[in-house]
Amino acid sequence: MKVKIDTRHLGEVELDFAALTPAMQSYIIAYGIKQSVDDAGADPAKAADGSRKRLDAILAGNVPAGGGGRLTEDEKALRDVVEAVLRRAGVKAGEAVKLAREPEAAILKAFPADAVAVMVKIRAKAETLAAARKTAVDIEL
Repeated sequence: MKVKIDTRHLGEVELDFAALTPAMQSYIIAYGIKQSVDDAGADPAKAADGSRKRLDAILAGNVPAGGGGRLTEDEKALRDVVEAVLRRAGVKAGEAVKLAREPEAAILKAFPADAVAVMVKIRAKAETLAAARKTAVDIEL
């Protein structure tokens, strides 16, 4: 199984999971589950309850939502497009991810003279991306 991972310092990398040793596969799985469960309990108000719900969801086979579980698909697509535009403009991957959390502010900062026009293009691309994602997962079983 090949997976693509967007890393903070290297950008997007592709990993052939099957080519890794069993020990490395176990390490990655254990680390990933620990990180996901710990992240779900990071909010002090949720703590153990959030972690328990995440672990139960993982064990049930439900993949946690990436890019902020409370975001709509349209919001995720907008962030992804803003991140891509910022990276093309020379912003490092980790910084682009952080800046994309506030799309309008990020684009205004990166393109002060053309921010409005750039955001119009970004929103159009994000709508297309969100629609493509929705249809990409529509499968008949």
